Amino acid sequence: MDYTPYINEILTSGKHGRSISFLSHYQSILNYIENPASIQGIEREELKILAVTPNGVQPYDDFKPEPENDGIIAIVPIRGTMTRYGSWFRYGMEEVAEMLLQLYADPDIKGIILDTDTPGGTVNSMQILENALEVRNKRVDMLVNLSAFSAGFYVRCLCDNAYATHRNASVGNIGIRATIQDDSELLKKWGLKIIDVIPPQSKFKGKAFDDAKDGNSDALIKEYLEPLAEDFQKLVREACPNLDESVEGILEGKDFFATDAVKYGLITGIKSRENLITEMLSDDTYNMSQILNN
Repeated sequence: MDYTPYINEILTSGKHGRSISFLSHYQSILNYIENPASIQGIEREELKILAVTPNGVQPYDDFKPEPENDGIIAIVPIRGTMTRYGSWFRYGMEEVAEMLLQLYADPDIKGIILDTDTPGGTVNSMQILENALEVRNKRVDMLVNLSAFSAGFYVRCLCDNAYATHRNASVGNIGIRATIQDDSELLKKWGLKIIDVIPPQSKFKGKAFDDAKDGNSDALIKEYLEPLAEDFQKLVREACPNLDESVEGILEGKDFFATDAVKYGLITGIKSRENLITEMLSDDTYNMSQILNN
């Protein structure tokens, strides 16, 4: 597998949710660059879809339709830091998006649950899932197992409903941040010196990021981060019609336990996976008109 897209995404995208979740990605990439053999023996977490019917649960790849089944609920995991491209240790959201399109085309699938536990991820990961969820032709609900922060909550806003499995599951962290790594010491260690030559015709190329590295983040905030943050807030308002904007920080990065998230209009409710599956299997009301009217 070619890991170049993943490496580029982590090292150059800069704009994402909780930066602390990216530390392991940075370190893993550096280890790989210095010693490609370091990834040998690592068991990659592959994307595994479950198919649920009234008769039981089994891997979607092994599922064989039965005439008496009234439908299947597919469970798609979104776990860990969300990146668009897969790495040597985890699948990427591009694979999740491709699987969603496959599930839409399967006539035996009645609904889809995004089983979520994520601290957030890159802007690129949000966009690929948004494109996939916008063309859905069946009900898609998010089920927050432990957390759906930042980019994870962005995806929540693209689903039909969002439930938490426990009162202490957490959601929120709505917002955008940029992390710019200073790799000067690493380059010095490798004996490398980077020299950028920019003609006057391209004087604004990368300037906002260069200025931020030098301590002036005004342009980066105004030109990149504020538009993304405002777009995120707009999406939340559209997806959460009962949102209580009087709550301090609700659109500005605060986290909330599920009980408060329900009260403040961030999620639909608190429900076990089993109860949600039962509800979705009996739901015969979902159709394309619902999507178009959302």
